[in-house]
Amino acid sequence: MLVWAAVSGDAFPGAGDALPALAAGAAGLVGLGALYRGFAVGAMGIVAPISATAPIVPLAVDVARGDAPTALQWAGIALALAGIVIVSREPARGAGTRLAAGAGLAVLAALGFGLFILGLDAAAEASVPWTICLARAASVTIALTATLATRTAVGAPTALVPLLLAIGLFDTGANVLVA
Repeated sequence: MLVWAAVSGDAFPGAGDALPALAAGAAGLVGLGALYRGFAVGAMGIVAPISATAPIVPLAVDVARGDAPTALQWAGIALALAGIVIVSREPARGAGTRLAAGAGLAVLAALGFGLFILGLDAAAEASVPWTICLARAASVTIALTATLATRTAVGAPTALVPLLLAIGLFDTGANVLVA
């Protein structure tokens, strides 16, 4: 990513463009952390669809700015929100229902991913390569700092390293396409 940014010819962004990219990286990391923790404590069939509603965050910003969806789009939004309510409830012991395990984390993941999209959008106007570099630098720095602070052992079996590298490439490629 740094090579791409360097050869792109784009100037390194000023603070006004760098801050949204850095915030995007932090928000994306929070989203991923909440998603994976949600998978660990709840059902993937509940956590994944709720976290996939992340586009509601930039939509809400667009609505606040006066760019309202069409009636059909509002109907889709209503169905998505109704789906969240339906899948996030499960029978409680005794009477009533309770929030499904992992549902709150899934909402946090959706919020993090939505803020990630907003940050990329705000910063990418100046330079997509530098936006991706800054977002990734923020998320990696925060993750490494947390890892060191908590003295968490990091490692992966050698056989999984190619898969992990592929995941990183696909993730970064997706970020480039979003930006």
